[in-house]
This record gives sequence, structure tokens and C-alpha cells, in this order.
Amino acid sequence: MIVHAVKKKGAPTLHQLLSYLRRSAPCRLRRPIVQISRDVIASRDFFAGTLGWEPIERPGNIDVEAAWLRIAPGQELHLLRVPDFEPSGFEREFGRHFAVEYPADGFAGLKERLAKRGAELIDPIRETPFERFFFRDPNGYVLE
Repeated sequence: MIVHAVKKKGAPTLHQLLSYLRRSAPCRLRRPIVQISRDVIASRDFFAGTLGWEPIERPGNIDVEAAWLRIAPGQELHLLRVPDFEPSGFEREFGRHFAVEYPADGFAGLKERLAKRGAELIDPIRETPFERFFFRDPNGYVLE
């Protein structure tokens, strides 16, 4: 269908191409972030209380303690309990971490809430033209 559109009307715009792919793709990316936790309720409360992520109903067919949070439309955090979980030794800026958007004018309040709830604030190694920071959550995961 895209080839036909190119021959008749010229090259499709990026928006047209993405729109076509969204409509025709047999599978779609759902985009949950899945985190393992030793304490699902504490983790849920941490993210709700610091970043304002909303706890949402989760499916009833999960046989482990779990909690879901809505980060943004189409983006969720899924927390699953594993009692003996240990974080990766590669959680850092130049390693494995999750990057999330947060309004820069709210950074001071966010940093205060993170510190009060036990997060380790981490200065970035690499300079950027915009303000950013990292933190280690109570499970040991690093977020930017």
C-alpha cells in the first residue's frame, strides 16, 4: 500500500508512514516497564509518592504479588515480587537504567521527595545542554 501511495502521490510524509504502520502492523509495542521487587507495596508507594504515578488495577491472573502503575497514557510500570531479588551490578548512567521525563521546574521538589523516601540522588557523569539527574530507587534500579 505504501509503494502504491509513493507512485501516485510522491513520497509519504513520516507522519503518513507511521500512521500506516500503526494501522497495519500485526503486533504493537505495549511499552510496560517491568521491575522486580522484594516489596511490591513499598515500591508502588515510592513511585506514586515521588513521581505521582497512578496505581491502577492489574489483571487477576498473576500468581505473584504485583502492582501496576500508570506512568503516562500507554506507559505502565509493572512491579512483581521476587523475595530474593538482587539488583544488577550494571545499574548506572553508562549501563542499564530507565529514563523518564519530568518537568524541569519540578526537579527541586522531586529531589526532596526522592531523598525523603530513601532514594540515592546521583549526579550525571556526562554533561548535557539540559538539566538532568539520576537516582537509585529502594530496589536498586537507576532512573534518569
